[in-house]
Amino acid sequence: MLGKILNNRYHIIDKLGGGWFGETYLAIDQWLDGDNLCVVKQLKPNIINKSTLRLFEQEAQVLFKLGSHDQIPKLLAHFQQDEEFYLVQEFIDGHNLTQEIKPGECWGETKVIELLQEILEVLDFVHQNNVIHRDIKPKNMMRRHDGKIVLIDFGGVKQLTAENSSTVSTYIVGTPGYMPQEQINNQAQLCSDIYAVGMLAISALTGWNPNELPTDPKTLQLLWRDKAQVSDRLAEILDHMVQFHFAQRYQSASEVLDAVNSLSLTSLDWYNRGQELYKLQSYEEAVIAFDQAIQIQPDYYQAWYNRGNALRGLKKNSQAIASYDQAIQIKRDLPEAWYSRGMVLYTWGRYDEAIESYDQAIQIKQDHPDTWYYRGMALYRIGRYILAIASFDQALSIEPDHQLAIANRKLAHKELRLRQSKLLKWLRLLLFVVLFSLVFLGFAALLYLIYKLSGY
Repeated sequence: MLGKILNNRYHIIDKLGGGWFGETYLAIDQWLDGDNLCVVKQLKPNIINKSTLRLFEQEAQVLFKLGSHDQIPKLLAHFQQDEEFYLVQEFIDGHNLTQEIKPGECWGETKVIELLQEILEVLDFVHQNNVIHRDIKPKNMMRRHDGKIVLIDFGGVKQLTAENSSTVSTYIVGTPGYMPQEQINNQAQLCSDIYAVGMLAISALTGWNPNELPTDPKTLQLLWRDKAQVSDRLAEILDHMVQFHFAQRYQSASEVLDAVNSLSLTSLDWYNRGQELYKLQSYEEAVIAFDQAIQIQPDYYQAWYNRGNALRGLKKNSQAIASYDQAIQIKRDLPEAWYSRGMVLYTWGRYDEAIESYDQAIQIKQDHPDTWYYRGMALYRIGRYILAIASFDQALSIEPDHQLAIANRKLAHKELRLRQSKLLKWLRLLLFVVLFSLVFLGFAALLYLIYKLSGY
């Protein structure tokens, strides 16, 4: 084959590799000057018929479309010659990742995250075109001279050859160690590629060949964390990528990419995101964002406090109380947490406990009118009207036009007058009973004295 000129244009100068599906060669495009190197893939289907031709044309169109991405080789031409198919693709000047990911050498987490981000950005484009690569592995990742990763050697072309071969019709496209079970069963999914990327990352982190990593005999889940220096956050993402059953994995490259990108966000980034989501009343998403901030910085008391607020928005009051308590444990002099804790207890009707929380808030910050107001309301609810009025007065001394305090102060005075009126009635009745009793006892004593003096 070396020295041969194909299609009156492509001069074969070197063999790059090959396998059951065909051979790959380096060639010179004689019609071009300057940068005229290209890669020629020779495919050798055992059967050539209309179906084969149609599939070849389809795969060529797929590769042509994918080649519009800067990090996927462009398809320059495709043709048939001497009952063999040929694809001509852009030559990538660089080296594959087998020169970087080596057995016994462990990559750092930052480097792995950067690799994942770059691979997943390309894979997201591939999956958006509803294409499964089928053979992601270090050998099929080229580090171009500009440092970018280029995804090569799509398995669809090999699949075309296998499906039309009488001798390799049961051949599964892919590489052991990087293939999940459904791909081994010839039922590849988009998330089969995600599994392969996860395995590549784990191999880089551990320095282990994917085939050598043990699995849990009960769950078939990969056991690898003890072989790498890795954060729980990245490990959880990778475990999700390489779940044994495809339904339990990330279902799209974009979903994984979002998760990986989140690793580079700071606790403040997540906190600010949570605040924005809270303002939009997207409380569930806000809780998730605050959780991410807390995971990065467990003593982030503002995140704990605002997580409690988001949980209040979801009416998950028990969890809200727990978040406020956690914020207070970290920073005891946090009046807003005490106040919000009191509000949850007030909503539950646990007024005595609410008052205790309001008192704690007031000890720290005495000029918050709403704390005084709701303290007054809690006192009002348990019938302690004098103390309630005193709390409303404090609220009004800080904010004279606090309409709720004005209105409920009036109600407290009214209830106090009613109570005082009822109490006065009872006191009068009691006084009458006492006086009557005294008169009766006095009259009885007088009768007894007369009886004694009469000599009877």
